[in-house]
Formats: sequence, C-alpha cells, structure tokens
Amino acid sequence: MSTAAQLRAMADAIEADAKERAASLRAMAESIDAGASELLPLDRAASLIGRSVRVLRDAARRGELEIIGPRSARVVRRSELDRWLRESAPKAKPTVTASRCDGDDASFERGRVRLLVGGSQR
Repeated sequence: MSTAAQLRAMADAIEADAKERAASLRAMAESIDAGASELLPLDRAASLIGRSVRVLRDAARRGELEIIGPRSARVVRRSELDRWLRESAPKAKPTVTASRCDGDDASFERGRVRLLVGGSQR
C-alpha cells in the first residue's frame, strides 16, 4: 500500500469516527431535551429539590412556577422546575464588616498592646 493510500485510509477512518461521535453527541442532546420536558408529580419534584409541596404550590399561586393538570394530579415540567430554582436562588448580599475599634485609634492601640503584652494595662 502506498503512502497516499495509507493517508486516504486514515482519513476515512478518522471521518467515520467523527461521524460516530457526532451521532453520539446528538443522541445525548436529545435525551437531555427529553429529560427537560419530563413531567414530574409535585411530591416527586418537591423531594427532588428538597422542598415541600406547599412551597411549590405557593410559587404557583404567585405566578413564579407553572403547574399543569387538575388538582388531583398536578405535575410540573422538569425544565420549568429548573428555571424556577435558578430564579428563586438567594442572591449574594454584600457583607459589611464591623470595625474592631470604636473610631478611637488610641483605644484600638491600647487593646492591641494589651493583647501583645498579655495583660491588662490601663
């Protein structure tokens, strides 16, 4: 087999492998999409996210979460539940650190000296 033929054979093998991987990735994407549209009963959805059914019902009453079905068989789409969780996640708040000194630098220095010396000096 000549070098050119070997190169063509390698290119064909690489192309076949790439097509196989692309098909596999497409199948994975479709299964993820199918899972996102999966319907979950409220009790299962609540246990899945570690919250109560009441929390989900309250969110639906406020219009934050779309629940489907009659009262006896309510379900929620997995994608809707994931969206609601992202939007209802607590936002990080900036923290304010309290100063260890009351604004009097001399008082702060005396306290620091007491700590360094190991005794009470007044």
